[in-house]
Amino acid sequence: MEALERTKDEESKKFKSHKINIDFSILVRIKELMVDVSSSCMELALKEKRNASAKENQESKPEGRKKGSAKMLWKAFQFAFRVYTFAGGHDDRADKLTRELAHEIETNPNQ
Repeated sequence: MEALERTKDEESKKFKSHKINIDFSILVRIKELMVDVSSSCMELALKEKRNASAKENQESKPEGRKKGSAKMLWKAFQFAFRVYTFAGGHDDRADKLTRELAHEIETNPNQ
């Protein structure tokens, strides 16, 4: 994607010479949609963690499930970071969710 963005003017001329119109603004839309997907994943991971914590308070939960929940949070955080790098940033929603996710990971380091 980055290479295409750097060469899009040159590539656009090549495509136009073959009578092919390419709208490179689609690249921006792809990045925006990836940030939305990342935000949804973070929301889902946080929701699952909260549901697991609520169940844990009601009954004793095996240690393996706690580690699985922490692993899910960490994977969601890693995905958010990759999307952040790919898209060149986050929107306000993704930024808030990333902070919330990081806080949840930091406050439960033993899990």
